[in-house]
Amino acid sequence: MIGSEKFVEEAKERVVEQLRARRDSGKHDTIVAVVQSTSDTLYTGTTFESSQPQFGFCAERHALHNLFHTNPELDSFERLFVAGAVPDPNEPVTRPCGACRHALYETNPEATVYCSHFIRESEGWNAFSTIEQYTVAELYPSAYQPAT
Repeated sequence: MIGSEKFVEEAKERVVEQLRARRDSGKHDTIVAVVQSTSDTLYTGTTFESSQPQFGFCAERHALHNLFHTNPELDSFERLFVAGAVPDPNEPVTRPCGACRHALYETNPEATVYCSHFIRESEGWNAFSTIEQYTVAELYPSAYQPAT
């Protein structure tokens, strides 16, 4: 199992790679998420925004989908790193939305979530000036629990 520090470093590299690819193709910066499977494989996801909100999806759920689509035998994940574009390094970090928090909770409430941000600059990014760490349960303390 790769450790948390190595995961964060590899996730940051994946985020920057995704941002470079988006910039090179003329797309705007967005939120990028990287999830680590229980078998240590990393999967990346980006947001898809549409004029019809019900058609869009978040980076966190996209990354989870990539993990579970590639590995249907898995039902959990270990860690998630999410970073979004902000105009100023003093802005709050990007945290998962409510729908993503619910999906993460159903998958693994004890998983670690790292939340960060980046600023697009002409020569690159001022990336990851702040990283906050939570468990999924801390981000979603009053999760819906269906009656059994």
